[in-house]
Amino acid sequence: MYNYLLSCLLFVSAFSVSAFAADTIVGNSKGGGNPATASSQKLYDLGSLGGKSAWANSISADGSVMVGTITFTGGITHALRWTRSDGAQDLGIFGGKWAWAKLVSADGSVMAGNILFADNTVHAYRWTQSGGIQDLGTFGGQSARVTGVSADGSVVVGTILFPDNTFHAFRWTSLDGAQDLGALGGKSAWVNGVSADGSVIAGNIVLADGIQHAFRWTKSSGSQDLGSLGNKEATVKTSIVSADGSVVAGSVIFPDNTVHLYRWTAQDGIQDLGTFGGKSASVTGVSADGSVIVGNIMLTEDTQHPYRWTRTGGIQDLGSLGGKSASVTGVSADGSVMVGSIRFADNTVHACRWTQSDGVQDLGTFEGQSARADVISADGSAVGGSIRFASADHVFVVSFDK
Repeated sequence: MYNYLLSCLLFVSAFSVSAFAADTIVGNSKGGGNPATASSQKLYDLGSLGGKSAWANSISADGSVMVGTITFTGGITHALRWTRSDGAQDLGIFGGKWAWAKLVSADGSVMAGNILFADNTVHAYRWTQSGGIQDLGTFGGQSARVTGVSADGSVVVGTILFPDNTFHAFRWTSLDGAQDLGALGGKSAWVNGVSADGSVIAGNIVLADGIQHAFRWTKSSGSQDLGSLGNKEATVKTSIVSADGSVVAGSVIFPDNTVHLYRWTAQDGIQDLGTFGGKSASVTGVSADGSVIVGNIMLTEDTQHPYRWTRTGGIQDLGSLGGKSASVTGVSADGSVMVGSIRFADNTVHACRWTQSDGVQDLGTFEGQSARADVISADGSAVGGSIRFASADHVFVVSFDK
C-alpha cells in the first residue's frame, strides 16, 4: 500500500510553456457506427512540456483550468497546471523531491496533490495562484494522499498511512485545519471522494478479516457503514460519492470473482445493480445528483463496453462505439455527456465523446498514433487527455461549443 501512495507522486522544476491552440473539426475517421456530427472545437495541444510524457488528471467545471502530470526519463514526475488564458506551467518541486497535481477545484482556484520528500514521506498540499503552496503535512502519519477537493477548494480529503500499514481518513478545511477521522470502526479506512460542499465523504473501511465495506461520512452524523451488498465474503472495490452527497456508487467483488455494481441512497439503502450482462462491471463516474452512473462492462479479457445507467431508464449498453472495444472515463454533472476511448482492431486508440442527444463522436488521434480522453468538465464543454506520438506523449484539452 505504501508503494501505491508513492506511485501517485512527482518531481517538478519551474518554467512556463505556452499552449498551442488550433481550431479544428474532428469527425470519425474509422468505419463502424453512426458518429454524431462534429461540433466546432478548439484543440490545445500542450506537448510533453519537456518531459517524456504528460497527461491530464483533473479539469475545472467550465474547462478553463486543467491539472496533470509530466513524466521525465527515469520516472521523475512534475506537476502541471494549464489555464485557457495563460497556457501551461510546470510549477516546481514545492520544496520536495517530487510533486504531483492530482485535483483542481470546480471553480479552478485551488489545486491539490502530493509532495514526496527526500526522507520518503509523502505530504498533502494545497496550492492557489494567489498564495502559492501550502504544505498540509502528513496529518500525524508516515504519509498522506489527497483524493478529493470541494468545489471551492476550502475542503481537502484523503488518506493517512501509518508505519504499521494501517490507514485513516482525513479531512482538512481552511477554517478548522486538519482532522484525522480515524479508521471509522474498521482496521483501516481510506477516502475516495468528497461532495461539492465538502460535507460528505465516501470510501472504504477495511475490517479485521480484510473484507472491505463502503462508508459514507457526514460532518453532522459521522460515519455510516454501508456494507458490501449483504454478502459476508464480498469485498468493496471502489466507492464514489455524487456532488450533492446523496448517492454513493461503486463496485463489489464477489467470491466467484465477478464484480457487481452498487448504488446507495438514504431512502433505498444499498442496491445490487449486477454486472449488466458481463463478467464484471466498474464505475468511473456519477452525475451530480447521482441519477446517472457510467462505467465499463468487462465481457472478455480484452473486450469491454461502456454503459450508462439512469434511475428512470436503467442500463444502456453503449457497445463498442464502432471499434473492437471501448471505455468511458468520466461524465458531466448533468449526466448527458461522457468521454472515453475506442480501441480498434489494429490496436490504435481514439479519444471519443458521447452525448445523450447525438450519440458517439470519434475524436480521432489528433494526428498522433493514438489518443485517449481522461477527464471531462462538469459542464461537458471540455475534455482532457493524452496523445501518443513516437517521441513523447502530449497532453491535450479540447473545448467544445456549448
